[in-house]
Amino acid sequence: MTSRRGRRLSVAAISAIVLLSAGCSVLGGGDNDEERVLRINYGGSADVTEIPADNPIADKLEEITGYEIVVEKSPEDLGAALAGDQAPDLFLTSRSQVRQFDEQGLLLDLTDHRDELSDYESYVGSENVDATLLDGRLVSVVRKPREFSYNGLWIRADWLENLGLAMPTTTAEFHDVLQAFTTGDPDGNGAADTVGITGSGMGTFSAVFGAYGTGGPGTLYADGPAIVDGYNDPAVIEPLTYINTLFAEQLVDPDLFSIEIAEARDRAFQGSAGVVAISWDQMTKPEFVEAQQAAQPGSDWQMISVLDGPDGPGAQPGSPFGVVQAIPASVGDDPDKVEALITLLNYISTPDGSRLVMFGVEGETFEMDGEEVVPLPALDTEGSYFFAYQMTGRDEDTYLATKFPDEAWAWQACMDREQIVLYDALVAPPDGYNVADAARFADEQIVLFVTGERQLTDYDAFLSELNGQFGYAEYVSSAQEQLAALGLPASS
Repeated sequence: MTSRRGRRLSVAAISAIVLLSAGCSVLGGGDNDEERVLRINYGGSADVTEIPADNPIADKLEEITGYEIVVEKSPEDLGAALAGDQAPDLFLTSRSQVRQFDEQGLLLDLTDHRDELSDYESYVGSENVDATLLDGRLVSVVRKPREFSYNGLWIRADWLENLGLAMPTTTAEFHDVLQAFTTGDPDGNGAADTVGITGSGMGTFSAVFGAYGTGGPGTLYADGPAIVDGYNDPAVIEPLTYINTLFAEQLVDPDLFSIEIAEARDRAFQGSAGVVAISWDQMTKPEFVEAQQAAQPGSDWQMISVLDGPDGPGAQPGSPFGVVQAIPASVGDDPDKVEALITLLNYISTPDGSRLVMFGVEGETFEMDGEEVVPLPALDTEGSYFFAYQMTGRDEDTYLATKFPDEAWAWQACMDREQIVLYDALVAPPDGYNVADAARFADEQIVLFVTGERQLTDYDAFLSELNGQFGYAEYVSSAQEQLAALGLPASS
């Protein structure tokens, strides 16, 4: 394998350049029967978070916009929701969906409103707004990027101690630890009831791909001055072979490709696995620490920063680019609602507005000491849903330091580690490229390769089919052109 080839670019260098049924489920924030209502969809964990129907964030935003603010779950079929005029007024989407929906005339073009969005653009950064333009037009709303990944590998340090093992720092040591966790009775109960690692899907092995200097299948990252993809990069064969070995030796949760991350986390907490691939906040928040100790008293979960590979230091793949959202074209029929959305986006991008959606109401959940936000006890008990209103993102450093000071050891480690920057979030697929079909085929084949159901000697045949029949080579070529137009990859 070749050397690292300049793949681990600094985030600073990058940032300087740059429902699914037609009906939607209301999560909270008001009564959707009112006429003047803004329905917003943050998506992700907000879809499973209980949001009080009567809450101070929604009340203040209603005061600012003149509209009741209702948080809704993601539509089960976003395309159907848009076509049926049932989509939220501001919804989570992706670059590929933006192009598709725009071609179908389903999105509101905000180009003529860009000058009115000055507070929003100042907050998220003009370079990030420019990076999401589609054919020079503003048809999406980007959130302020979080420039590091929350994800990592978490390991039972007490099991390491039981077995007389050190914290693994290389892929070779990691394999040996997973083997010991599977066969060495790490919990001392005399039963063969543990496995090395659990997680949800191929993302479980992100750190392994990073150890070999790759972003992993389906990603785009830098190889020196060029953009390469994680299917065609010859370097990806080594980590695929490594992961295949883990499956062949039965060191991996056999349900890894069928369970959600919450179940994987619960299995780890209950002592079924010694390593879990998960985000730091799912391991260190008080409720999760309590769950760990209730299930396995004395368990000691620690984070592995990165794994080094055979060629040298590893890195964590991650995207520092903002999530995109969009507004249905039908909203354009109501100029008052368009104005209210612009007011909302601008307000939550101001110092006062961003503090509101991060920390709540001053005097109730936080106080100000000069320029410093001082959390009050109520923030811990009442602030769990505030993030669902952060439609323009947040200042991550301020947010984490204020809300999670006791967990700084975890999120600071994520912040400080080397990162392989992934660029695919910035790419809109070319005309005629079917993202869903190509991804479905590729995902299925990668699973077959790592589980041993298809031999890695067939990998070239897989690439031929992916690049040819599914048009992936055309997608990569288009991606390289789009990223070059943005001045990417940046030099480190």
